[in-house]
Amino acid sequence: MHASAGSAELTDWQRLAQLYDALLAVWPSPAVRVARLVVLGRLALTGDRAPDLDRIERDLEGLVADGPPYAARDASLALADLARRTGRTEEAAGRYRELLDVVPEGPLREFCRRYAP
Repeated sequence: MHASAGSAELTDWQRLAQLYDALLAVWPSPAVRVARLVVLGRLALTGDRAPDLDRIERDLEGLVADGPPYAARDASLALADLARRTGRTEEAAGRYRELLDVVPEGPLREFCRRYAP
């Protein structure tokens, strides 16, 4: 579903949330939890039957603190993205700077570098 939509705006975020809920029920891994929270974050930004952004960010912070390294990194990326999308540019920049310590060279690191002045 991520790849078939023409843009993020055309993505059916409600349907993705349903699919991640179903996946979480059978495979409650940290990776699925992060992916589900990313989708819920996108829904929170649309305002369409939006979940609570504060709760989403708390759940992501929990994964940063207690999740395995790969999930902590992905949750940190999601938190940086949510901060950027909600106009908290200084917070986002700080999060992206921290990610530069753990993201290997490549496109994702360049993305973090662009938003971590």
